[in-house]
Amino acid sequence: MEGLNRLLELRGVCRSFAGKDVLRELDLSLEEGQCVAIMGRSGCGKTTLLDLMGGLDRPDRGEIFFRGSLLRPGQLRRYRRDHVGFLFQDSGLIPEFTALQNVAAGVRICKSGADPMEHLALVGLADRAGAYPSQLSGGQGHRVALARALAKKPTLLLLDEPTEGLDRQTGQEILDLTLKICRERGITAVVVTHRVEHALQMDRQLLLQDGALTEGAVL
Repeated sequence: MEGLNRLLELRGVCRSFAGKDVLRELDLSLEEGQCVAIMGRSGCGKTTLLDLMGGLDRPDRGEIFFRGSLLRPGQLRRYRRDHVGFLFQDSGLIPEFTALQNVAAGVRICKSGADPMEHLALVGLADRAGAYPSQLSGGQGHRVALARALAKKPTLLLLDEPTEGLDRQTGQEILDLTLKICRERGITAVVVTHRVEHALQMDRQLLLQDGALTEGAVL
């Protein structure tokens, strides 16, 4: 993908838990607007890698750069707030909030958020704005969570098994919608997935194994 600018770079990143190395001297460069898939067996460190990329965690060793500038510990909160959107396996919706209120809650924590209703409409749920999470299907809940993440106007969208727990058709619809919006808006997306067919829809496919990434290994 020529002509793109580097958005995020991890250099020699290491992360250990309870004396076990999860990530070992890991290097990764992401370009603006890329959609990237990360695959790997359970427990190999995929979520840990996303947490580091999103500023939710810090490496034991190594450096992370955002648009060429080193991300220092004191900058992580602002980085998360202003540049990163998250979508996890569990939609993480607040049960006492309506769909619209859940999206609005995400917008309030950042400085450049958009209109919550506009983003519910973007994911096809304008007519469910007043519904509570218990009144939504699994797929609708994931769409609300996607609207909440996108309403922050993120530069980087991190998705951890976003179709987990959904049937294949619904999961495919959620992924198609996510990639369509990210590509239209130039959002860099990193998707952790165990489905090869989903990984093949991305611009790049990476395999995380033994603490390191291999390009194209899932093909």
